[in-house]
Amino acid sequence: MELSMSDLRMKYYGTADWSEMSDIMSKRQKEEWNNNAADPAKNIAKNWVKTEFPYYVPENELPCPLPTVAEIEAAGDTGNLYRGGINSVYREAENLLFLAENTQIRLPKVYAVFDHQGGDPRGLIRDPKQRSFTDRSSLPRYYYLVMEYIPGRICSREFYRSLSKQAQENIIRNIAGQMRLLRDVPTPSPEYYGRIYHQGWHPNMLQLQYAGPRGCLRGPYDSHEDFINAVYKTQEYTNLMQYCDDFDSLAKLYFQSFPQIMSRAVGRKPVLNHLDFKMDQVMILENEDKDNPDVVILDWSYMGWVPAYMDTALSLHTGYNEYYGHIYNWEMGKDVEPAHLDTALYFQKFLQV
Repeated sequence: MELSMSDLRMKYYGTADWSEMSDIMSKRQKEEWNNNAADPAKNIAKNWVKTEFPYYVPENELPCPLPTVAEIEAAGDTGNLYRGGINSVYREAENLLFLAENTQIRLPKVYAVFDHQGGDPRGLIRDPKQRSFTDRSSLPRYYYLVMEYIPGRICSREFYRSLSKQAQENIIRNIAGQMRLLRDVPTPSPEYYGRIYHQGWHPNMLQLQYAGPRGCLRGPYDSHEDFINAVYKTQEYTNLMQYCDDFDSLAKLYFQSFPQIMSRAVGRKPVLNHLDFKMDQVMILENEDKDNPDVVILDWSYMGWVPAYMDTALSLHTGYNEYYGHIYNWEMGKDVEPAHLDTALYFQKFLQV
């Protein structure tokens, strides 16, 4: 059966009219936001993880005393000190602790994870535009992750281009080496797709963003069929929100073929993937060999097990230009068995239609 935009709108919203669908969509989103805001459990970070927090390493493992909330506040936003999202800090901390225990991946050591109400690391009280924050009792609860200081530089495009060609190539190879270590972490079961400790992903995960209600976890999925159905639904929703009369012919072809092709896909084995990797999430370490610097990968909050073909699809053309991207592709794919590049390329294209 040929897929049409009208049929898809009827399927999810009961109308083929774009304006009516848009109104219904806005109403549902508002209701979901209100329901989430009214549910205290969804706004408590510890309910998004299974690791018990707060967490502190023994004092004899600290290089110096932990910073106090007041000291963190006094530091301001130096070095991107804070980030948004009430649960991303706890998810990243949980993932880092898991990786430290189960892999040899080079990571910053976690020293402390805790929450506190009354601190003002973002300077809300001092900001004249933030009139609703009149004193410390009105401030939100903040979640803190104290990690090891890594002496190095973020791999920005400008810094990367300033390095020698040999250093640029070796950085790509060293990143791939770290990612292969990640890929080797055993999966909990032969067809498990999700976060560590049998948890689903945050609803902002791009490939599964519309696979469920707002504010609810995506997964985990205990079969390949359930996982690809969630991906398919997300792509339906993504295309549904476009203001057009119908799908283009290529999109129709991919939507029509996706269920059948993916049902016989090679490369279903779950492998652990960073899932939010960018070159500027790499720290280039200072060492004696300037042409072969070590690397540390940052920002681990979305990590989880995905099919091997998706791992390959996400690695395609990583790098600041095509040449180095191809080096990364080779380093990531040269020992993959069974070969599944055809499935990876198809899956990557489906996510783009």
